[in-house]
Amino acid sequence: MKLLIAFVPVEQFTAVQDAVKILDLDLMTVSEVLDYQEAGATEIYRGREFRRPAAKVRLEIVGDDESVAAAAEAIGRAGERVQLLVIGLDDRPDPFTVLNRRSGYRSLSPNPSMS
Repeated sequence: MKLLIAFVPVEQFTAVQDAVKILDLDLMTVSEVLDYQEAGATEIYRGREFRRPAAKVRLEIVGDDESVAAAAEAIGRAGERVQLLVIGLDDRPDPFTVLNRRSGYRSLSPNPSMS
C-alpha cells in the first residue's frame, strides 16, 4: 500500500480530476491548501504591498503499488506544475498505531492480537 500526495494548482484541478476519475480509485481525499513558497497575487492595502499565497488543491490517494503508480503518471500528464509525494505504508508495523504525547505509542487496533 502506498499514499500519493499531489499538490495541484487550482486552475489545473479539473483536468487532473478527470484523469484520476478514469482510474476508478477507492480512497481519495481532496482539500484546499495555501502555498506560501510560490508567489500568488500581490495586493496593496493601506499603502503597503502584500503577497497573497498561491491557492492549491491537495489530493491524497491510497492504493496498491500499481494503482498509485498509474495515478501519479496520470496526474503528472494532466498537470504542469504538480508536486508529487509517494509514501510507502507497508513499512509500518501496525497501521492503527498513533503517537500519544503523554503515554508514548498506543495501539487503536480493533484486533487484540495486534496490541
